[in-house]
Amino acid sequence: MYNAIDPAKIEKRNILKHSNIMGIAVVGVSVLSLPLSALVIFLCNLLFSVSPLKLSTLMQTDIVVAYAINAVITLFVFTVPFVIFAKVLKCKISEEGLFGKPFKGSAPFLCVLFGMGMTFAGNFATGIFAIITKVLFGVEPIEPQLGVSDNSILSIVIEVLLVAAIPALIEEFAFRGVLLAVFKRFGNWPAIIVTTVLFAFMHCNFVQIPFALFAGFAFGVITVATKSIWPAVIVHFLNNSLAVLSQHMADYIFGALFYLIIIVGIIAFVFLIKKETFKNLKPDVPSCLKVSQRTIKLLFSPVMAVAIVLFVIASLFMFQTV
Repeated sequence: MYNAIDPAKIEKRNILKHSNIMGIAVVGVSVLSLPLSALVIFLCNLLFSVSPLKLSTLMQTDIVVAYAINAVITLFVFTVPFVIFAKVLKCKISEEGLFGKPFKGSAPFLCVLFGMGMTFAGNFATGIFAIITKVLFGVEPIEPQLGVSDNSILSIVIEVLLVAAIPALIEEFAFRGVLLAVFKRFGNWPAIIVTTVLFAFMHCNFVQIPFALFAGFAFGVITVATKSIWPAVIVHFLNNSLAVLSQHMADYIFGALFYLIIIVGIIAFVFLIKKETFKNLKPDVPSCLKVSQRTIKLLFSPVMAVAIVLFVIASLFMFQTV
């Protein structure tokens, strides 16, 4: 007797396959960190005769050295696993069009302004979250400390390069250039939501997670809307640059800039709505499943779920009593 093939079952299996495989890549980010750190220590000793103890001291006393080593490790950790498993899934990243120039007109510029507004709104959300945890549980997230270099132009430029430019390129390549491209096979919104959640929890710090949810969502939206990762790279770079520069400016100046950027972001969002820039988000792929079903399947495949749980557990250790 002929048994009809259920298209919904086939699609569910395909989604689970993609999610599990990319989940391995996500776990690989954490797994690779330790051996790559050991390799960097070994190479510094081999090539520059810098002992592990001296290197450790340098990283604690010289923030440029610390940021440079972190940039090298991040480069490999965030590119190698994602590229390998994208190849396994036969996803030709270059053909997705996300690495091309955004379409012409004012929309890409408005998207950058909107993205900046979202990242600063994320910083505001982080502050609210810290107050809630302090009042309800008597703890607060441990805030990552940006080292402060001297005020020379050269030191600040190097710091911006290592803290803003390189991470912006690497992380946007990994999350929007690879992960988003792979998951777009199952629709724009599932891809945006899943990459947003992963981007947030892979920071492994509840100070950064609320911010990263806002930022990751904005990066995904403007990438799909403009069909290019470059507006997201620019926003990511500008946000990180301002984080560095804020260490060298008066609090009242940064405070005024903070609210100004949020207001400008809201205005840019209104113009983008009027220009119908976000219409690129609406087209969906042919599917037997609802958007919510595809999103849940991508987020909660066995491997991906384990990866998220591990990141959440790691984040829970980043609290301190008050």
